[in-house]
Amino acid sequence: MTDLQIVNRALVLIGVEPIGSLSDHSKTARIMSGLLPQTKRTVLNEFPFTFSLRIEPLTRASGSVAGYSNVFAKPNGSLNVTRVYSGDDFHAPVEFRVVGNLIATNVSAGSVEYTVYIDNPDTWPQHIQECLATRLASDAATSLTGNPQLSVSLLQKYMTLANHAAQTSVNEENISPIRTSDYIQTRTQGS
Repeated sequence: MTDLQIVNRALVLIGVEPIGSLSDHSKTARIMSGLLPQTKRTVLNEFPFTFSLRIEPLTRASGSVAGYSNVFAKPNGSLNVTRVYSGDDFHAPVEFRVVGNLIATNVSAGSVEYTVYIDNPDTWPQHIQECLATRLASDAATSLTGNPQLSVSLLQKYMTLANHAAQTSVNEENISPIRTSDYIQTRTQGS
């Protein structure tokens, strides 16, 4: 779906007449075009959806963060950092902390996994497009209909859709869970 199709889907959800263009001079078009960019960011920040994940080598940066031996630059265009890996070992993420535009960690080299902002929803999976339209409808409902309860209802629907989308995204990768429990380690070592 294009931006306009997402907006019109959101408008249908709140019972408002669809628009012909995001650049229309109507109140509806102004509100929707104003809300759309931030709502995209909100949806992409909800969960590290696999379609928006990227992995690239860490890039050294100047500065320091207390408690960490090395700092690296947060990748341009990243919304959030999800994992940091040491060297080429993509099976065991390491401890890290994001401080401003820095990634602090105790590894000397490695890779960073992060969520990137993707502006064009036409490239998003269909179920996440529906999340975007529903969240946009929730964000706009009170302004366009004067009905705050509709906004709350749509936000609840969005949360359900986002939860389902997150579960679908988790199923798109096959990573063994990290075993951090002493009980589990003891039980599996004894086998």
